[in-house]
Amino acid sequence: MSFWEEIKRRKVGRVAAAYAVVAWLLVEVVVTVEAPLNLPGWIDTFVIVLVLVGFPLALILSWVYDLTPTGIERTEHLESSDEISQEQESLPDMLPDSLAVLPFANRSDDPEQEYFSDGLTEDIITDLSLIPGLFVIARNSTFSYKGKSADIRQLGREMGVRYVLKGSVRKSNGQVRVSAQLIEAASGQQLWGKKYDRRLEDVFAVQDELTREIVAALDVELVSGERARHQRSRVRNPEAREALYRGMAQFYEFNKTSHAQAKKFFAQFTQLEPDSTLGYVWQAQMCQVEIFLGWGEDKDLSLKNMEKLVAKALKIDARDPLALGHAGMHQLFLGNHDQAIAFARQALAEAPGMDSPYYSLGWFQMFNDEPLEGIENLKRAMRLSPIMTAPRSSILGTAYRNAGQLDLAVATLENTVKRFPTFISGRVALTTCYALMGKEQEAKQEAREILRRDPAYTIARYTTPNLYRNKETM
Repeated sequence: MSFWEEIKRRKVGRVAAAYAVVAWLLVEVVVTVEAPLNLPGWIDTFVIVLVLVGFPLALILSWVYDLTPTGIERTEHLESSDEISQEQESLPDMLPDSLAVLPFANRSDDPEQEYFSDGLTEDIITDLSLIPGLFVIARNSTFSYKGKSADIRQLGREMGVRYVLKGSVRKSNGQVRVSAQLIEAASGQQLWGKKYDRRLEDVFAVQDELTREIVAALDVELVSGERARHQRSRVRNPEAREALYRGMAQFYEFNKTSHAQAKKFFAQFTQLEPDSTLGYVWQAQMCQVEIFLGWGEDKDLSLKNMEKLVAKALKIDARDPLALGHAGMHQLFLGNHDQAIAFARQALAEAPGMDSPYYSLGWFQMFNDEPLEGIENLKRAMRLSPIMTAPRSSILGTAYRNAGQLDLAVATLENTVKRFPTFISGRVALTTCYALMGKEQEAKQEAREILRRDPAYTIARYTTPNLYRNKETM
């Protein structure tokens, strides 16, 4: 935060202006009543000197303290690391055609329908991310604003975007109303807005129309081939869409119980829409989680299922960037690093406006003993998902470690454990950095903290699966 931004945040300018007005009124009053009240001649000089002396004191007090609804409180100093890492502060300049899609608000009478508005939002994000020339902020970042009253201009600065899409969904008695507004972030001015009142089974048409009209409003070309791809991939069965959105909601709960529920919904979706890549892609994602976290019955079985699911998705659409990303992940699990990177590059070519291909490529390169190249792609992923998650922050820190940039690694990982204290993998990576730097006391202290939080933790959990080409890198 710059000095002038800090001045504004602490309201020093407002205090200065208010002080000047009050001081002027005070001097005027003294001059006016001096003669009628027979005040001594030096009184006006005394008041002026008092006002001048008090001015810098008022500015100092306004810097240190703030008047709040609960009384006078000390103004907090904002540490940049409290919100974003040092790397995020140096994000590239704003991209020309960049967009953040805020979670659509659930306006239905039933709060349980929130899964539907969330699912529709994620569908819209994915649709827009696939359009060449359009850069769309990832779900992980925009959903951090869910339920909050966001200032569009501030959000635009934080996300580094020119445009913001927000809206709402009302689902009732077989009908759905979708409202959407496209806003210029810098000015807060609405550029486009529309309400769609349709039958529930026609919500897919709403999604198509909304995407086309946003693209037109932004003056981004949607070539006929891409339009056809969007039409082919669209889900047509209302019951299938219901299963998909419920599965997504369960997935983001991210615990073992919800994982099992999500698998059932995605399997149901695939039965209803066997020609859609979405069901296979989501089920492949579930297999990946099972392999890493042990939430399945058998990791080898999960790996075999992942191979089948990815193959089915790519048979339907060989250019699907999400399917390509999972194909790369599957190859990484098999130890085929070159093939994994090739799939990630293909996914990136198909969706350069989406964060996940950059992240996959960066991650695969890190495991392939190419940490410097990996760091650059992880940073590009951060540009499209500025709000860092625990795994991504930890992976970036680990990539710095593997590149021998231990100071950056420690700074990143210390920020990770500060913001995500329960994320054990980040703490383990930080411990290894301390050990490599010869900071024995810090390494021991962090190791004790790991065991305090998870007494059953073992190194085997950190090293399994070992995805590095050079197994000694771990």
